[in-house]
Amino acid sequence: MSSKDYEVRSVVYLNQVYQPKRIIEQLPVLEFRKISNTKYRVIAHRASGKFPIVFLEPFHSGWKIYLNKYKKSNISIGSKKMQIFTGNEADQINSATLETWINMGYISNISNDDLFKRHKSGIDFISKDFNGTFQNDNLKSGYFFETWMLKPLTDKVNHKIANGYANAWEIDSDTICQNSVSCLKNTDNTYDIEFIIEFFPERLLQLSFLVSLSIIFGCLVKVIYNFRRDQSVKL
Repeated sequence: MSSKDYEVRSVVYLNQVYQPKRIIEQLPVLEFRKISNTKYRVIAHRASGKFPIVFLEPFHSGWKIYLNKYKKSNISIGSKKMQIFTGNEADQINSATLETWINMGYISNISNDDLFKRHKSGIDFISKDFNGTFQNDNLKSGYFFETWMLKPLTDKVNHKIANGYANAWEIDSDTICQNSVSCLKNTDNTYDIEFIIEFFPERLLQLSFLVSLSIIFGCLVKVIYNFRRDQSVKL
C-alpha cells in the first residue's frame, strides 16, 4: 500500500475467489462502545448500500452480529463541558467538536448509564474520529441477556476473515432495513443502524451459571424446608 493510501479505509478478505477492487463511495460513520471483552455496541450512521464492518478481534465463528432496534432522542450538550481526561489529550474530542457531531447526528448518547463510570462532567469518554470510526463510552451498556431473543444476521450477512486475522461482516443496509422497524431512516434516504457484536460461547457460560445458581437455590430451599418441618415435628 502506497503512502497516499494510508488514510483510505480498506479491507482484504481471505478464502474467496479473486474479485476486482471495489470502491464504496459513501461509507457510514461508525460509533461504538466496548461493553465487555465479549460484547460491543456499534452504530452505523448514514449507512447506504453495502459496507463492511471490520471487528479487530482474531477471527472466530463464535462472534455473532445482531440487529438491534436503534432509538435516538434529542441530545443537547447544554451547560455540560467535556472533561479531557489525563492522558487522553491526543485522542479525546472537546466540547466544540461534540456539539458539531451532535448537530450532524453522529452522537447517539452523552449520558452514561453505568453508575460506576459517571464523571463530574456528566459526559464520558468520546474519542476523535479515526478514519470514520469513533468510540463513545456513553452508549448504553444494555442487559447481559438482551441478545437472547435476537436472531444473528447469519442469513443476511457473510462472516469473513479480514486482513488476515480479523472478523468482518458485509452489511447490505437496503436488505437489512427493508420493512424493518429497527433501522432509523434519515431524510437523505440513508439509515442509522444499531448492531450488537457478541461472542456466542459466552452465552453458554451464562446459561450454565444460571442453571447452577437455580440448582443451588433449589437445594437451599429444600434444606430449609426439611429443617423447619423437622422442627415442627419435634414440637
